[in-house]
Amino acid sequence: MSGEYGDNPTQGVGPVREPSLEERQRAVRATASLAKDADDLAGLLDMLGLDPAEGKTAEEEAA
Repeated sequence: MSGEYGDNPTQGVGPVREPSLEERQRAVRATASLAKDADDLAGLLDMLGLDPAEGKTAEEEAA
């Protein structure tokens, strides 16, 4: 497939940054809300490179 950027589809993409802790927390929670069950959630988080503990808020971690 050859497009506007030739054979490299990422050529026109800007710099990539790591998501913030808040973004990762929100991603874990959003994924959990859509998962069918615990096994589904574990697989999805693994594919996304997220840890279930990242979904906890500071208050939840302190408890």
